[in-house]
Amino acid sequence: MSVRIIKQRDLKTAEWSGGKTTELYIFPESSEYAKRNFLFRVSSASVEVSESNFTSLEGIKRYIMPLEGELNLIHKDHHQCTLQKNEVDIFWGDWQTTSHGEVIDFNLMTNGEIPASMMGINLFPTVSLKFDNDYNTSIVYLFKGNAVITQNSLKTILSQGDVAIITHQNNETTTIVNNSKDNTNQIAIARVDIKEQ
Repeated sequence: MSVRIIKQRDLKTAEWSGGKTTELYIFPESSEYAKRNFLFRVSSASVEVSESNFTSLEGIKRYIMPLEGELNLIHKDHHQCTLQKNEVDIFWGDWQTTSHGEVIDFNLMTNGEIPASMMGINLFPTVSLKFDNDYNTSIVYLFKGNAVITQNSLKTILSQGDVAIITHQNNETTTIVNNSKDNTNQIAIARVDIKEQ
């Protein structure tokens, strides 16, 4: 198992018509979102308008999860749903999609069908993350708080806004410990598990 930290200061943030979006990780790392030549991309965005229309992204499978707020999604001729914090919707990028609600969200895009899952975790003291056999990489975004990642005897500090890229083998487990000065404060983690091709 290995852990690599991407510090918040090194992340790219851009404006979009409804707020701001921060690219947390893109793979391969030489790829560019604008060229659509990635295998997968993880990001977090603020939606600062009450209604917005999603950009059409043909061939891109999308996962979205609110980290704060409530998000109503309408996929024309497909389905609609209302997502609370840490609830996930999965849809295709060429669907005509409208969102309602001002939120901060967590996003995964995959170029076609790639095994992946997404979840949000809110915790007080510690959490053990067990890695599924179907995946070999986890992208962990520390949305709130400060934490320490422990695997074997190695400890890695994760500050609010940082991203950990964890590569692992079957059934390995790592632990994330709340490192806030007041450990009664929750930390909030958003996690993508994926199989790098």
